[in-house]
Amino acid sequence: MKIFKTLAAVSALVVSANAFAASSGQLLITGTVAETTYLSLTATGTDPLENVDQTLNVDDIVSGAATQLSFANIMHEISNSTAGYKITLSSVNAGELQGPGTSKVKYSLDYTSAKIGISNCALTADCTASSGALTAKTSSAVSVNVKATSTASEIAALQSGVYSDTVTVTIEAL
Repeated sequence: MKIFKTLAAVSALVVSANAFAASSGQLLITGTVAETTYLSLTATGTDPLENVDQTLNVDDIVSGAATQLSFANIMHEISNSTAGYKITLSSVNAGELQGPGTSKVKYSLDYTSAKIGISNCALTADCTASSGALTAKTSSAVSVNVKATSTASEIAALQSGVYSDTVTVTIEAL
């Protein structure tokens, strides 16, 4: 009798296992592509800024020989974020080239790429713009035009010396 009960129990297990068996199954395989968003400076030598003139000659502005300085295609925006990305420009000196003592030259800049345009950024506060959504990884060349907004007479009255400011460009995925 004991053998009969054991055989009956084993038979029930085999029947129930066959009742739940399937002829096919699915395996879900997933992967992730990391978000990549960064700025790249065009290098012409070992120093990324080598051969890139970053000097706005205020004497040229006074004489009328130049009104702005262009940095064309020295930077690239790279992003694969499907939502797009944001560019923020900020200035250490709130959009003023600081010189000797309290001397300063006010300026603004235009930042233009295929995806983002920021015009007349006075940098008294951070300037920000966003790209639209991206359908593929993008790499857009950037042009930056720096324009003095101080008048020629204001600049002519300045002390001699070096006038400078540092602008930080930040890229962030949306």
